[in-house]
Amino acid sequence: MTAKITADATGTKVTIGTAAEDALQIDATAKTIVAVSPYQMLGSGPAFRARMNVSGAPIPSNPTYLTPEFDTASAFNPTTGYFQPNVAGYYQLNASWVGQTGGAASRLELSFQTVTESNIGQSIIVIPAVTSEFSGPSTSAVIYLNGTTDKVRVFIASSNAGANVTLGRGEFSGALVRAA
Repeated sequence: MTAKITADATGTKVTIGTAAEDALQIDATAKTIVAVSPYQMLGSGPAFRARMNVSGAPIPSNPTYLTPEFDTASAFNPTTGYFQPNVAGYYQLNASWVGQTGGAASRLELSFQTVTESNIGQSIIVIPAVTSEFSGPSTSAVIYLNGTTDKVRVFIASSNAGANVTLGRGEFSGALVRAA
């Protein structure tokens, strides 16, 4: 196979490919690398999404998301609720919680918690005492995880620990956005 590297007349775009077709284009002005059709660039880092439904139970402070929808690297543990990726890097994490309390107003705090740090990406909302309203916090953060011992989970704090959630849904997801 013969490799080919060509530059445009201004020297700001470089194309890399085989003798038969181009594969990548590097744009020095836009600071991008783009795959040239029919090629595509694929992400290879861990990613997951898990959901949880709760009905008539206390708001969980350390929710475990019993239904993983996908987990590309087996890095999410549904029993503990921890995401522990095997690739060091920066991860975009997202979490949300929606529910009703059983007639008592409640202040909910939603955040991410690692083994050494808490209240990352903290979001606070007050759920009113009206039982017909659905509300809840959502949060997101970019967190560095070392790919070996670091792990992260969702943490929920309620000002009304005895409040029952008559209907609640939670979602926790994450994906590698840049390897270290």
